[in-house]
Amino acid sequence: EVILIENSPERIAFAKKVAPDYLIDSTEVDPVEAVKEITGGADVVIPACSDPEVLAQGIEMLNKRGRIVFFSGLSHGYKNIPIDHNQIHYKELQLFGAYGCTSEQNRKALKI
Repeated sequence: EVILIENSPERIAFAKKVAPDYLIDSTEVDPVEAVKEITGGADVVIPACSDPEVLAQGIEMLNKRGRIVFFSGLSHGYKNIPIDHNQIHYKELQLFGAYGCTSEQNRKALKI
């Protein structure tokens, strides 16, 4: 299942065309609670924005032994994200970084 979380009305309208299994408007509900309600905890999270709080929420919504792929850097002026180390330790989480992609990879991702 694919869960897409967004707060921009324009991007939400576009996301409806992509048709994820679930579309969460984070201005209306707590995205962490919504994902946990749907999945019991996500197996994989791929945040693709530079907001430190959103990146931290990605860790919070993971299930035990979940994986998170950080597909963005932080906004200018930020160097750290507020994370709970115990979540990483006790849930045995895996954290990965990814940098860049090609236009072809973007097209393939949109088809998924």
